[in-house]
This record gives sequence, structure tokens and C-alpha cells, in this order.
Amino acid sequence: MREQHGGAIRSGGAAIVAVAALLAVLVAGLTPASQARAVPGGPISGEPRVGETLTASPAHVYHWQRCDPAADPCTSSANLWFLDAGWSNIPGAQGHNDSSYLLTDADLGTMIRVLGNDVHLTDFVASPAVGPVGKHTPVNVSPPSISGSAIEGTTLVADDGTWQGENLSFARQWQRSNPGGGWDNILGATRTTYKLTTADVNRQVRLRVIASNAAGESEPAFSEPTDVVVDPPEFDSTANLDPIEGTVLAQLPGSSQIREITELTQVPVGTSVDVTNGFVDMTTQKGPNQGLQTITLWQGTYVFGQRPKNRITVMRLTDALGGANRRGRAQTAAKAGKRRLWGRGRCRCRTRGRNSSGTARGTYWLTAERKAGTYTKVKEGKVRVRDFTRNRRVLVKAGDSYLAPNP
Repeated sequence: MREQHGGAIRSGGAAIVAVAALLAVLVAGLTPASQARAVPGGPISGEPRVGETLTASPAHVYHWQRCDPAADPCTSSANLWFLDAGWSNIPGAQGHNDSSYLLTDADLGTMIRVLGNDVHLTDFVASPAVGPVGKHTPVNVSPPSISGSAIEGTTLVADDGTWQGENLSFARQWQRSNPGGGWDNILGATRTTYKLTTADVNRQVRLRVIASNAAGESEPAFSEPTDVVVDPPEFDSTANLDPIEGTVLAQLPGSSQIREITELTQVPVGTSVDVTNGFVDMTTQKGPNQGLQTITLWQGTYVFGQRPKNRITVMRLTDALGGANRRGRAQTAAKAGKRRLWGRGRCRCRTRGRNSSGTARGTYWLTAERKAGTYTKVKEGKVRVRDFTRNRRVLVKAGDSYLAPNP
């Protein structure tokens, strides 16, 4: 009986082994090949910096851990990880689908590792540790920029651009183009502003910015270069036109040619400028041997001039360029009813229509020809209007308007 019983145990054991083997085959067949071949404990890929993602070697289950080397030794071994000191699980960073981990501010300064478990293993294996986790050096998001006209004597203003990073400081360097096609640092030009000099004429200027923080310095970022720097305008002789956007047309005095202005250009007194569909900065000299002034003009056409007696820049309203050549007098007169000009800026300047002129300083205004007369509207500042019809002077303040009627 014992032998039979023993034989039964032996046969039963063989049957159990056979069933176990069959189950092992079935399980292996159901296990994804990637998991079956997974070997945890390999190196972590990715840069150990806040905001970066670390990726573990393939495993079945993951447990991400951190250790602060400032407080603990952070010893790390692959198979004896449970004897290592200082390591703690990162909350929420464990499970079957946690092969990647996004580093946060909580990880700054720590060491990181991951415990991985293969489907065929009964214990975890630790990866080599990475770290300490640092911060990113600053990264430029949008480049620096420069405002101001490329005219000798004009002051350019820097904008550092947009950067990614914390506690940033900036090192600026203004640069000048050279004949060889390269760029030279301008000695001592490291502030947020730079006044163009004679050495800059016929050259371009750009701004280089380097940002830094505790993590280090960024790669340099550069602004778009300015137009080629030109000589300053001379009073009662020239003005500089600098297109902002849209279409800017000009017709020189005594010429029938109309050309589009696409870059900073110097034009003589008497030039007709059409900004019906564009914006332009016009820079003039305030008076003989005096400083420069710039005004922005748009949605109109004017003839530029200056008057030595009053040391004032005058913009006389006129038709759109080429209009008078294609129309009869009646049509030209009808067109004149649509003449207008918007202006904004700080200057000693005057707009002149048929029935009035407006003298403006630091203002935002409109001068327009209407059927009933010449109309002045002020949005900012003040405009002193001289009414030719009524022979009177009127001060028009912000929010008000004035109509000088036809005679």
C-alpha cells in the first residue's frame, strides 16, 4: 500500500510539474515580448535638471526614489538596495506605467534612481543614481530687440527679449558691423541704451544679450540689426523717413517718379510722402545746430517742409501720390475733401490744411479736410489751431475737436 501511495505521490508530483510547465508556457505566451526581455537596473536616460524627463530601463514595475546628498550618504547598489541609506520613494511615482519621471522643484539638489522589477524576478533591482538635480541655465524664448531710428545722434533702446529661467541677470553688448561681414563689440556699450555716433554711420548695429543665473550662463541671443546708420538730417534741408509698417511712398521735389520707401532714407525738403496705407517715423532737426525730433505719421499724404523763422516743421496736406495726374480739377477737388493725416509724437511741428493749421507739441491728433472745412481732432496733448477764415487762434485740448469752416 505504501508503495502504491508513494507511487501515487510520485505520479501526482509529475502531473503537477507537467501542469506547472504548461502554465509557464501559457504565461510566457501571454506575456508581452518587451516585458519578457526586460532587464531592470540599467542606466537612466535624460538630463537631471528641473523640468526634464528621466526614463528608466524597461521593467515590469517601477519605484522612483530620491535622496538628499546634503543630509545622507546616498549609497546605491543594484541588488542590495534595501541596505542603502537615505533613499525614499517619490510619492505617486511608482507602478506599471511609470517608466518616465518629470523632475520638479522638489527634486532640486537630490540624487534620483529607480527600482525596477522584471516579471520573472521576485525582487527589485536599483538603477545607477543620477544627479544632483540642477536647474536649467537660462533659455531664450524670444530674441532681444532694438527701438529707435538708425540715425547718428539718436539713442537706441534695448529690450532683453523673453527668457526661461529664474533669478536672471543680463549682460548686454552693443555691436557694430564691419566691412568683412562680421560684428565688433562697441567699447563701453553695455547699457540698455546706446547713442549712435559718427563711427556707426554706414554701418549696422545690433544687441547681444547673455542671461545668467545660479545654473550658469545662456547661449548668446542677438537682436535683428538696425538699418544702415545714416547721417542726421539738417534743418531746412533734409528729413529721415523710417518706415514702420504698410506702404510708404515718396516723390522728391521736381520729380515725377514715385518710389516705395522700405528702409531708413534721407529726403530733401519739399518731398511728398504718402502713408495712406502705412506708418512712417519722420525725423527732423529742431533748428540749426539743435537736437533731433521724431514724429509718427499715418493714414494721409503730406508735403514736408521747414521754416527757419519759426524753427518749425510743416506738413501740408495734399492728395495721394499720382492722384492729381490722373484726374481733372473737379475730381481733384473732390479728392481734396478726403485729405487727412494722423500724427503722434513730440516735436515742433505743424499740419496745414486749406482753412487752418495746427501747431502741436507732444500730441496725438488728426487733421482732415472735410466738405465744411478743415477739421482738427486731438486725442492726447494740445494743438493750437490757427483759423485762417475767422482769423483767430483756438487751443484744442485732448478729447475736443475744432472745425475751421470754408469761407
